[in-house]
Amino acid sequence: MSFRHITLVRFKPELTEAERLAYATAVIALHRDKGREVAAAPNVGSGPNHYDFAATVDFPDEAAFRAYIASPEHKAYVENFGKPMVDQLAVIQQII
Repeated sequence: MSFRHITLVRFKPELTEAERLAYATAVIALHRDKGREVAAAPNVGSGPNHYDFAATVDFPDEAAFRAYIASPEHKAYVENFGKPMVDQLAVIQQII
């Protein structure tokens, strides 16, 4: 079993495409060299219940996820990308 972290993002309306790309790049960079499976991409659909972007990250277990959430890297990401760019966030964790 592993632990999956899923995020759905609605960006602030004033964000440019370049800023949205920078956000996606930052999400991938957090996990790329850590041996975690990560999938992050913009939504290609549209509708009133749709979000703009989704990411899934697989951790070996919940303890690894909790360590990541408490890490300086994650806190910097939240301050530099999350808070200034995200209007609404939905988060789910699953044991898979």
